[in-house]
Order: sequence, then structure tokens, then C-alpha cells
Amino acid sequence: MKKNILFVGHDTSLFGANQSLINMISSIKDAGEDVIIITVFPDRGLICNQFDDLGLEYKIVKYKTEASDPNKSLKARFLNFLRFVNKITLNALALRKLRRIVKLNNITIVHSNSSIVAIGEDLAKLEGIKHVWHLREYIDLDHDLGILGGLKKHKERIQKAKNIICISKGIAKHFDIENKAFILYNAVRKEKNNVLEKNKVNYFLFCGSLVKNKGIEEAILAFTLVYHFDKNINLLIAGSGSSEYENFLKEMVIQRNLQNNVQFLGFRKDTDKLMRNALALLMCSENEALGRVTIEAMLNFCIVLGFNNAGTAEIISDGVNGLLYEDRNHLATYMKRIISGDVRDLDIIRTNAYDFANNVFLEKQFGMKLMNYYSNL
Repeated sequence: MKKNILFVGHDTSLFGANQSLINMISSIKDAGEDVIIITVFPDRGLICNQFDDLGLEYKIVKYKTEASDPNKSLKARFLNFLRFVNKITLNALALRKLRRIVKLNNITIVHSNSSIVAIGEDLAKLEGIKHVWHLREYIDLDHDLGILGGLKKHKERIQKAKNIICISKGIAKHFDIENKAFILYNAVRKEKNNVLEKNKVNYFLFCGSLVKNKGIEEAILAFTLVYHFDKNINLLIAGSGSSEYENFLKEMVIQRNLQNNVQFLGFRKDTDKLMRNALALLMCSENEALGRVTIEAMLNFCIVLGFNNAGTAEIISDGVNGLLYEDRNHLATYMKRIISGDVRDLDIIRTNAYDFANNVFLEKQFGMKLMNYYSNL
């Protein structure tokens, strides 16, 4: 089957789903097959700059996802109704443009890059071509999102889909599609990182979006316990969020008199270096779908302290290629032990993590699995 693919993005951010989309396209191109690849985004944004730099083809078509405000207030319900009406109208127009793209480029597969974007399935049905739904998030548990028309109905729609890829077993279980989903862990890098730093700097690292569900508050509270153990230790926070929430976090830090030891770095492009030098990465999200940041830390020879649940527990074996904690005190205890050098075989754990990540999360392995999956549609 000729594989000309239209990827459908759900937003234009630089977060994990779009970074994984770039890795996915790169892995297909490196597979050596003659394939047309076009991506559509609902707006122009930061990810488009990366596509421009990489010479990847994309088009802007105005459409809406299924995401809504989960709030049950009357105001939220009214705004969600307006969102629903706007989505119906805008997506009807968008489908005309998308159908032209499909016909002009002889597209044979529509690949939706998120669980919250459904227009790709509508397009594939209208054109009588294959559709792949790539589920990357829990929706409610990790991103605190609602779905227009209700999450239950949306899950039922996904359950009826023929071709589903999930980035972890936990996601498949959440959508109750364990018997039909293809589990394909994300590709995170093109090739092995050979720069390994064994001499660590005196800081722990939190890296990710500054939103409540990512567990940044828990990281700060655990660090508070550690600071009283060693006042020379630091916490670096790489990431950004809403100004309101960032101000709330900074106030948390000031109230605990930690402003000299907790640094808010904002969005950073040098996270590889930050990870290589860190004593450990704190992965405090309680419902992480897989954890791109966890994998990046492994690839940078950085030990991960992760909450024992969801995708984090799926890729970390406690004491083998990382450390899993159960609560804030448990996390703080691990942090203190790492500072004291009281964790046995830290370099062995880092090496195990590094080897594991390079064996599982590079583009070459991913590309072979994905192209084989396409061939079997």
C-alpha cells in the first residue's frame, strides 16, 4: 500500500506531543520509503518555526479540537456550548480544505496525533481512507481537560475506531482498549547521546510545564524537607506556565524562605546540559502518560526519581533504571540519600537507564515498528 500520510496536529505548542510528532516524521523519512508527508495545524505557532527549520511540509487549516473546560459552573457550560457551536461551524469549513489536501497529494493514511483531535477521523471516513488515532494523554487526569459532549462519549467513539496507537499500556487501559491498541513508545531522539557526565552539580531538576497536574508543588514541598537537611542544595525549575500560576509557585518559595535555593529558569533550550549535570530529575506527575522528560533524563545519564504510577512506573524499574517513590516523604528521603551518597550503585542505575532508553526510544527502532504497522492496516 502506498503510504502518503497526513498528520493532524492538535495545537502549535512545543510540548511533548509535537516534539514526538517531529521524531515520528523523521523516523519515517529515515526508513527510506518514497512517502509524501504533510502535517496540518489548526493555527500558526511555535512548532511551525521548528518545521520551517527542519524543512518539513505543513499547512494551516483552522479547525477545533474536542477539548473543553471541565468546570461544571453555569458560565463554563455556556462557554462550552459556544465552543461546540463554533467547532461544528469551523470544522465543516475545514473539512472542505482538508479534503482538497487529501486529493491533491493522494493521501492514503490520516494520522491524528492526539486523543483530543477528532477531525482526522471525520476526514478519513469522508475520503474512504485509513485513519490512525494516536493516543498520547489521559485527557482528564494529566491535563485536566474536558471533552465537548462528554468524556464518556468520546471514549466510546475511540473504542469503535479500527486503528489505535497508544504511547503506553496505561493509556490503553484508561480508554479500555487494551485488546485492540498497538502500544508504541515514543521516539525521543534520532541517535545515541555519547556525552555522559558522571560529576554532578549540587542541584535537583524539575523540567516540564508549570501546571498543577505535573506535580511541581509536590517537588517544591519535598525540596523544603531536603533543604533543612542540606542548606547548600538547590532546585532548578525549567519550564513555564501561566503568569498567575508561576507567581503562586514563587510565593510558595518565598513563604518557605527558599528563594536563594530555588531557581525558576523559564523555558530552556539547554535541558540536555541541565539533566547531565543534575543529581536527579524529579518526575512528580501522578498521571504521566509516558514521560518524555523521564526518557530524556535517562538518555542524559541522569537518574530519575519518579512517582510510582502510570507511565512513569511502566518504564522505570525501581532500583534498576531509576527510583520510584510513593509520597512526598519518600521522595525527600531518596533526595537526602542521593545527597549523602547513600544510594547503592547510583552509576549502575544511571547506566541501566541510559542503555534502556537507547534500546527503546530512538527513532530507528520506532520507525521500523511504525512503518510495519502502516503496512498491516
